[in-house]
Amino acid sequence: NEGALCKSCKMPEVTHSLSMLRSLAMDLLMWRNPLSSALVFAICLFGFFLNGILGYSSITIFAYIALAHIVSRIVYTNARTVLAEMNVLEQRQLVRAPDYFVSEDELTQLVPAAAAAINNALHTVFGLLVGECNLFTGHVNVALLKLAAALYVLSFLGKALGTTGVFFVLFVAAFTGPKLFEKKRREIEHATAVLKEKAEAVARAATLQLSGFLSKVKKS
Repeated sequence: NEGALCKSCKMPEVTHSLSMLRSLAMDLLMWRNPLSSALVFAICLFGFFLNGILGYSSITIFAYIALAHIVSRIVYTNARTVLAEMNVLEQRQLVRAPDYFVSEDELTQLVPAAAAAINNALHTVFGLLVGECNLFTGHVNVALLKLAAALYVLSFLGKALGTTGVFFVLFVAAFTGPKLFEKKRREIEHATAVLKEKAEAVARAATLQLSGFLSKVKKS
């Protein structure tokens, strides 16, 4: 019973911690704390410099980061202990990992939403893998066409920038896009609506021309 009570007491704290982590990530991307965002941005830029310019592999960089974290924690913990023994700092207990991060009840509540998300994802993936897009019958898989366009853009960027360059573009977009959208939301939404309308008009015209061409092919 005591273990169950302890478990139930820790659950709200864990949920609050996860919420804080999500909030921290959004604060970084939205530059709500400019100093923290600038520091993370600079560290990531240095990582891309090591990988893209100096030629360090991603595995080497991640290994160095993990090693630096371990060494810094060991130095910090022992230095704090020494300073506490000298009465410079207060005594502090070692940080212990909690026994529970997610409860069974929380996972049970997520099952319906997770099942729906998995089914929708598999439905979309199946449609993309099968790739049915019969132009003669007018059965057009829009998602398949969008995927084809996205893959073409990705292949072009990969050829022009390389793998590291593509990830660098995504990184810069993640740190600049949300803030730019927040400041220029009205202008961006208006421009997007105009582009969407023009794209739909071009798609309709192309569909009509293609239908006429296919009709001629059938007759011949």
